Amino acid sequence: MLSILTPIGLAFLVAVIVCLAISPRSLVWVLSAAVPFSHTAMVVVGSNGLSPFWCVGLVAVARLGYLQIRRVLRLRHSQRPRHGRPVKLTGATLALALFAVYGTVITAVGPALFRGVGVITPRGGLDSQIDNFTPLTYTTSNVAQLAYVVVGVLVVMYLATEPPRTIRVIEAAIIAGFAITLFKHFLPELGA
Repeated sequence: MLSILTPIGLAFLVAVIVCLAISPRSLVWVLSAAVPFSHTAMVVVGSNGLSPFWCVGLVAVARLGYLQIRRVLRLRHSQRPRHGRPVKLTGATLALALFAVYGTVITAVGPALFRGVGVITPRGGLDSQIDNFTPLTYTTSNVAQLAYVVVGVLVVMYLATEPPRTIRVIEAAIIAGFAITLFKHFLPELGA
């Protein structure tokens, strides 16, 4: 299986490496910069692409793990942790945990529970499935969906553990995402 790093992927890889080398706390900026590229592949493995957001998200998850392990080791050696907040059980984290549990359970049990129910699959083509649904069964999409839910929840935990210094980073990601989406939507209508 051939794996390819795309040009946009190379740019994000360089950004992540520079960020981790110079200021790891600024990883949230790279993560925010990756939001508008949800339909762009950073890495292509076989016929499947992984977007920059999810690739940078995996780096954020690794950083979350590093921060939590470092915190535990410092507490064990009676040193006060300097970076990273502990993940605390609050109403928000409980809701996030319940969402993760629900997503995991329905992904694992749903296809067995609703086996044979007609659905429209992403690779079956919309036109050919309008009156000829595909029976629901386990596919590789179930594994991908579970991975997206778990990584998404862990990225939120990373943002709670090492929050951005300013909320502007989140605002910039949302504005850039809307702008690029609108641009891509209206580009065909402009004759490009």
